[in-house]
Amino acid sequence: MVTKGATDAQRAELGLGRAEEYFLVNQSGCYTVDGWDDDAEYGAMLAAFERGKRSAERQAQIMAVLAGVLHLGNGQIEEETTTEGDIAAVKSAEVVKALEACSKCLGVDTEGLRKVLCERVMQTKTETYHVKRTKAEASFGRDAVAKTTFNNLFLWVVARVAESLDERN
Repeated sequence: MVTKGATDAQRAELGLGRAEEYFLVNQSGCYTVDGWDDDAEYGAMLAAFERGKRSAERQAQIMAVLAGVLHLGNGQIEEETTTEGDIAAVKSAEVVKALEACSKCLGVDTEGLRKVLCERVMQTKTETYHVKRTKAEASFGRDAVAKTTFNNLFLWVVARVAESLDERN
């Protein structure tokens, strides 16, 4: 809905394209539902945000988190063969672009995001080690970050709706 209902300016700000371009939503190949108008539903969602006293800034933040999750899903981790073995890598321009867009939307450092996905930190009493992840480990981690971020946003929205309903009673 956010890829279709958002204005051109919002899509440009969030770096959003068509739904078909996002791995997290393009797996089924189904982008429309009979009887469902994305533009109208997006407008209804924005109206509900306003009735719930969510500022335009808060609405923009919610959309940025959703866009960040979509971009993160496009960060398909690559593999690099090194003397340490096969490790996770972010090399292609397409993956770098996806992580940069995700970072912008979520307000995090791109290099920090890449490190979180491709490395883990092990700390002993006296030393810190940066251990390279495998492609599979990094991909699972990317998916876990996307799911957790979306889940936390969903829970936050549900809590705000509940608060709004309580205020009306």
